[in-house]
Amino acid sequence: MPAIAFKLEELPLVAGILLDAALADGEVDGTEVDAIRSVLCEAAGLSRLPQGVLEALRGFDPDGFDLEGTCEELGLDTRHRKRELLALVGSVVAADGVIDAGEDVWLSRLARIMGRSEQQMDRFHEELLEAVAEMHH
Repeated sequence: MPAIAFKLEELPLVAGILLDAALADGEVDGTEVDAIRSVLCEAAGLSRLPQGVLEALRGFDPDGFDLEGTCEELGLDTRHRKRELLALVGSVVAADGVIDAGEDVWLSRLARIMGRSEQQMDRFHEELLEAVAEMHH
């Protein structure tokens, strides 16, 4: 597994984006939060999340969250970073085994912020749906 594209101090930002993604379907259930925790741990190669990340998860304010600003702050300047973020988002969105309309809209927004083409996002979407389908087998 290649090294994570994000530094430890960036993980709270990533956590915010993932929580925002999890909230896109209108609610966050325990599986999604657990998924975020384990996805971040795995991505960062940690056995447990640093305090700052846990605080970011706990103190998350969906109404005050600025997806564009956060992505900008994170600096998704390389393909590796964009892909990594998409992969993390994908595993969280797919965690509850459903991709609904709200999550679709959210993913399109993220794609626009990242400057992904419709085609790239369609492909990503297909991969996500396949991943979800596999989870049910």
